[in-house]
Amino acid sequence: MNLIIYFSAEGHTKKAAFKLHELISSEIFEIKTEIPYPDDHKKLLEAAKKQWKKPRSCRTGK
Repeated sequence: MNLIIYFSAEGHTKKAAFKLHELISSEIFEIKTEIPYPDDHKKLLEAAKKQWKKPRSCRTGK
């Protein structure tokens, strides 16, 4: 059995994952954030930068 696990903030990786899923007849699982990223690309990048600057314990919950 094959499994594709993906995260896609803007949909590009999702499209690729589903194409691969169809080609190899796999299971597929989407990783989602607790708080969705903004749809606007510029705002998405700002949110990601802010999140990355937080201490690792805040990002992972550990």
